[in-house]
This record gives sequence, C-alpha cells and structure tokens, in this order.
Amino acid sequence: MSDEAVIAELSQLRGIGKWTAEMLLIFSMGRQDVLSWDDLAIHRGLRMVYHHRKITKQLFQKYKRRYAPYGSVASLYLWEVSVGVLPDLKDFAPLTEAEKKKRLKQRQELKRAEKPIL
Repeated sequence: MSDEAVIAELSQLRGIGKWTAEMLLIFSMGRQDVLSWDDLAIHRGLRMVYHHRKITKQLFQKYKRRYAPYGSVASLYLWEVSVGVLPDLKDFAPLTEAEKKKRLKQRQELKRAEKPIL
C-alpha cells in the first residue's frame, strides 16, 4: 500500500489526521520517505538550515524532492535542528511582538546579572 493510500485510510478514523498518519508511517511502519508539510518543527528546521524566513509549499516540495528517498531520515535531523541541537543555527522567521518583548526582557536580565557586585 502506498504512503498516500495509508494516509487516506487512517485519516478516515476519528481523531487521526494527516500529520498523525504520517507519524505512524515513520515510527510504526518504518516508511523511509516521509517529510510532513504539516509539521511545524520541520518547517523550523528547514528555516534554520537554509536561512529562509518562511517555508512556502514550493520550497517545501523542492526540499522533499532533494531528500527523497530518505525523507524520514531528513525529518529526524530537522526535528533535532529545530530544538537547538546546533547552537550556531537560528530561526530566520520574523519575530512576533510577544517574542520581541520576551527577548528584550531576557537581554536586560543578562545585563543585570553581568554587573559586578560591589
């Protein structure tokens, strides 16, 4: 059965969507070429590795073709990248206002902590 057919069958079950079906393909069925468009961590990993501000469907398809037939292996690496396993890589997505405020607060706290105590 093809990956698409398995996804279609599983998605008919209540509570199972495309992303869940794709994760089952990778982790339960051992399928080797699954790279999920619906996975936000994969998007983040791609942004970090390739320095994109946004991953469009067209860009995603380009990388999916590049990684074939080992999309599942690429998924594992991109998940690791997305959680900061390579500290020199940053996410190039534009920050929200809340994220900007949070980072400003963190920088201010670091500056306070660096001041010598007399």
